[in-house]
Amino acid sequence: MKRRWFILIVPCALFLFFAVRGSDKIDASYSDQKELNMLRNIGHMVLLSNRDSVSRVLPVKIQKPGVYRISFENALALVPDSLVNIMKRNFDFRSEWLIEVHENRSDEIVYSFSLNKDSAKEVIACRGRNLPENQYSILLRVAPAQSGNLFLWIPLTALAVIGVGAVFVIRKRKSQPQIIEPPIKDDGAIPVGRFRFYADLQQLQLDDEVIELTGKENHILSILIKSPNEVIDRARIQKEVWEDEGVVVTRSLDMFISKLRKKLQGDPAVNIVNVHGKGYRLEIA
Repeated sequence: MKRRWFILIVPCALFLFFAVRGSDKIDASYSDQKELNMLRNIGHMVLLSNRDSVSRVLPVKIQKPGVYRISFENALALVPDSLVNIMKRNFDFRSEWLIEVHENRSDEIVYSFSLNKDSAKEVIACRGRNLPENQYSILLRVAPAQSGNLFLWIPLTALAVIGVGAVFVIRKRKSQPQIIEPPIKDDGAIPVGRFRFYADLQQLQLDDEVIELTGKENHILSILIKSPNEVIDRARIQKEVWEDEGVVVTRSLDMFISKLRKKLQGDPAVNIVNVHGKGYRLEIA
């Protein structure tokens, strides 16, 4: 019986392996062309932001896999804030990108930043320092992404074989009674309306539901909960939560506040209120 299942599983796994590899090649070609079109449009938007609707964006060059260069026919001045905004509006954030502005004559990097679908991982520095008119090109590097590499799909195929085999083994075993873990003890819990907040465990508990918090969500809530119904200055939260990272992206705090609000929706009496121009207040009715 075991031999029959082995004969069935191996061909299925091999079929899956080669089918996925073949489809990856087609998808990669389509993806490359899509990225070239996106990058040409970015070059066009850069010229328009420079009030240039006449000169050309030169053909985008693929210097090597995952590295693209946008060049321009004429010299232009660049505003870092404008360049960052253009990238964010037009980018396909399937991967992390490093963007470098090069001065063509020396090929020196005069400005750089990184963009990520997770804004907390963005690194954007020196905004507001405009670059004088010169011959520039923009180099874009995409972080290594998933591919149809043989060394990736061999372990995945092996896992598929093991997984299918495990299903049949589990089905033969007698069903075991489910072990239900006891609820979190009240030790160290801080009441927040109907919630109980466990800072050490990075968790909120509402009745029998346990809600996991990220490190930054936990840190922000810890600051707000020390002064309920009082306005906490925005700059203070940013300093305490991000001071060790060196770079603070303003949008990051707003994003984490939004995520915390969703996790607190279970109790309408608890809410994080934005006090315009000042900061945030944890309201507990």
